[in-house]
Amino acid sequence: MGTLPQSVLDEIDSLPLEDVAKPLLQAAVPDISVHTFIPMKEVDDLFPFVLVQGYSREYGLDDDRYLDSGLVSVQSFTTGDDGDQDGALVQLAIRRALRRLSAQHYRINDDVSVVKVTLVSRPKRVPDWATATGPVQFADLPVAAWRYESIYRITFRKKPTSE
Repeated sequence: MGTLPQSVLDEIDSLPLEDVAKPLLQAAVPDISVHTFIPMKEVDDLFPFVLVQGYSREYGLDDDRYLDSGLVSVQSFTTGDDGDQDGALVQLAIRRALRRLSAQHYRINDDVSVVKVTLVSRPKRVPDWATATGPVQFADLPVAAWRYESIYRITFRKKPTSE
């Protein structure tokens, strides 16, 4: 964990939301690359991929020391003749896999386990730069790229390191 002193690391009772969401999504769709930022690769080597970004956090749901929850944007990017349909299908596969992993209380590592995953916003196609009428987040994506987004609430527990 970098160069922080152990005394600081011992006080951490949670994780960044992306550090929980990314491995969870990697387990949900192991044959598709999962990122927390759009990687810089050749377009042919990039698609399909999933982008996961945490953007809202709730602390102390039941136990203010160990249970965390946050909203996560899960975006799928696809291309090709069937890119629109493929993007929707990736989202459906993610939804089912997250439901299964949640029921299993999937373990991220020895200290962190998923308590619950809840779908907050159903998957929807998001306009690309060529068809959007307003500002878009990813203006540099190829014209033929399709982007779908869904929102999940991930609740997880981090085992305490010390008291």
